[in-house]
Amino acid sequence: MKPTGKVTRPSLATSLRSGKESRSTSKPVSRWLVVLGTIIVQVGLGTIYTWSLFNQPLVNKFGWNLGSVSFTFSITSFALAFSTLFAGRLQEKWGIRKLVIVSGIVLGIGFMLSSLASSLTMLYLLAGVVVGFADGTAYIT
Repeated sequence: MKPTGKVTRPSLATSLRSGKESRSTSKPVSRWLVVLGTIIVQVGLGTIYTWSLFNQPLVNKFGWNLGSVSFTFSITSFALAFSTLFAGRLQEKWGIRKLVIVSGIVLGIGFMLSSLASSLTMLYLLAGVVVGFADGTAYIT
C-alpha cells in the first residue's frame, strides 16, 4: 500500500462519544447533537456566574453579613480552579461523556442542596466546594 501522506483520525463525534481516541463499534453521532450538547453543558456550567443575584436575598433572609455571603463565590472559584488539577486524569480514565454526565449530576445536586442550606458553613460547603468542584471538573473537558 502506497502512503498518501494523510493522517487518519477518529472524528470529533467519535472522540466525544467514547471519551477515547476511537471506537469502531459505535453508531455515528450527528455533529449537530454534539453542538447542541456542548451548548447545553456550557450554559449549565455558566450558572455559577449568577451568584451575585443571590447575595442580597440571602442576607435579607438569614441576616448574614454581605461579605460572608459573597465569600461563597470565592470558595466556588477556588474549588473550580483546584478541581482542574484532577479533571484531566479523570477524563483520561472515564472519558469525556461520562465525566460531563457525572459532573452535571453533582453540580445539580450541589445546587439543589445549596437551596436548603441554613448556615454559612453549609452554604460554603455546598455552593462553594461541591458546586465549584463539579463545575471545574466539567469545564476542563
